[in-house]
Amino acid sequence: MTNTNDIEHERRFLVTEMPSVPVERVDYIQQFYFFRFELDEDRQGAEIRIDSQSFHVNFPKSIPEELDKSKLVFRQRILNNNNTIFTLKGPKHEGKGYELEWNPTDIRLPSLLSSDVSIINKKRYHILENGIHIELDEFLDRHSGLMIAEVENPPE
Repeated sequence: MTNTNDIEHERRFLVTEMPSVPVERVDYIQQFYFFRFELDEDRQGAEIRIDSQSFHVNFPKSIPEELDKSKLVFRQRILNNNNTIFTLKGPKHEGKGYELEWNPTDIRLPSLLSSDVSIINKKRYHILENGIHIELDEFLDRHSGLMIAEVENPPE
């Protein structure tokens, strides 16, 4: 059974212009999506294939049996060029979905900039407005001009 602490509730909004509100912090994010990975039989890790190499990643806990592994998304983020975060996400239903996030300590992946991994670069603006934390992503490079605001655990 899925632990309710692993369920993320979020709402996303397309933003057409940068709002004129105070920004608490700005992070630069490089985001990599792994499309070639295989869950371990015990669902406590995965084998990632990058180009012609394979790497094993351990999860901080087992992935629930009821999650269809063909619908999981696995990504790596590098914040401000030094902090790595792995995320395993399940499909969303009505803004809610399984999410497991952790800082890996047992793996060093090669440079992904020249690999077959999909890369997204963006700036994330952290905004606090009326007691609500908003993450506004301004996409860079080939996605330049796209802005999406995300509110996690929004008020009902």
